This record gives sequence, structure tokens and C-alpha cells, in this order.
Amino acid sequence: MRDGGSKKLPFDPVDTKLANNIVDKVKNDYEQSLRTEYANDKKSKLTPAQ
Repeated sequence: MRDGGSKKLPFDPVDTKLANNIVDKVKNDYEQSLRTEYANDKKSKLTPAQ
């Protein structure tokens, strides 16, 4: 809280772009895994329990 610059991100714009790419990738991977999980869940509900 020394200089009021604490709200700024602690890295430069290049890193921000990289970070955004990583965030997007993680989001996409997560969404993908959720869809797979959902599909598997639906499949298991459709097939009668053994």
C-alpha cells in the first residue's frame, strides 16, 4: 500500500497476454471435461444398472 500502485498487476502486458491464453486454455479444458462428465452421466442413466 506504499505507492497506490498495488492495484496494478505485478507483471507487464506480455505476461498478461500469456496469462489470458493460459486462463482460456484452462477454461476450455474444464468445459471439455464437464461436457464429457455430463455425457457419461447421461449415458449411465440411460443404460440400466447392472
